[in-house]
This record gives sequence, structure tokens and C-alpha cells, in this order.
Amino acid sequence: MTTATSGLGANVDEFHIRIDEQYLHNQAGMGAREKEREPAAGKSRAKQLLERVFDARTRERSWRRGAEGEEAVARRLERLPRPWAVVHDHTVGRRGATLDRLVLGPAGILVFNTKNLTGRLTVYDQAVLQNGHKTAFVPAALREGHTVQDRLSTALRRPVHAWSVLVVLGAEITIKKPLPT
Repeated sequence: MTTATSGLGANVDEFHIRIDEQYLHNQAGMGAREKEREPAAGKSRAKQLLERVFDARTRERSWRRGAEGEEAVARRLERLPRPWAVVHDHTVGRRGATLDRLVLGPAGILVFNTKNLTGRLTVYDQAVLQNGHKTAFVPAALREGHTVQDRLSTALRRPVHAWSVLVVLGAEITIKKPLPT
């Protein structure tokens, strides 16, 4: 394991980057699958089965759909030729937050945030709505990209650019006014 920290005297955990072979073997959706099992721990098998059969809107369903979306994107990314590399479910920070995936290659560093949604997604220049409700999808994706960019720039002691990529599956998407670039 290699740990890189800033020489700026900041709290080491703020700039911690862990480079470890374990991340090369992470499975897509692994973290979401773990979260899917957590809420189910206190429920009877019969209740879990009924909720699944009737596709009830539960936390388990949300995590399961998230994992299915991440797995679908991973299957598509498996086709990338070398020297592209994909790291799934990478932990950042001390609280266990994860990046859905990092895609590294000749075009740069891409930080994927995957959403497997139902209904309609409407894009305006200042907001993204899911079924009429404002979301934080774009700010969250941008924040993840900035986190990777800042940490790698600090570790390498030179500017590094990371692109934020929001991947949406399952929703009907209507673009009313494109987001600014």
C-alpha cells in the first residue's frame, strides 16, 4: 500500500489516497449490494419476499436498483481496450463513501456516478428533475470529480484534471435546456 499526503500540514485524512491492489478486484455495485442487505436484516423473509414480488419502494429496492445499474455500466466498460483501466467501488474518505467507478486512460481520468432511475428525468440549465422533483445528481457528480482531481493533484504535486460523468439508466430523459459546460 502507498499513501500520499499533502505537504501542506493539513489533516492527513483530507488528502489521503490509498493505492492498493484490492481495488483492482472490486466488483461493480459491491457497496450498493452490501447496503441492500443492511435494511433487510430486521425483516422476516416473508416480508422481504412480498416487498420484492410487489416491487415495493423500499431502501433495499433503491440499493438493488443502484447495484443493477452499476453492474450494467460495468459490463459495457469491460469492452474498453488497453490501456484503459476501470476501478469499481473505490472508497474515498474516512466515512466509507465510494465512487461508483474511476476510468483511467489516454483521454484522462473519468469519475462515473451512476443512477438507475424510473420515470422521467428533465434537464434544465439550472436543475435536473426526476419525476418533477429537483435532484442533487449534477452537484454530487461534480463534487466527486473535484475530490478525485484535488487529491490526485495534491499527491502528484502537479495539476491533474478529472472529468465528472453522470450516467443515467432506466429513465426517459427530456432536455429542455442543456446544462452549462
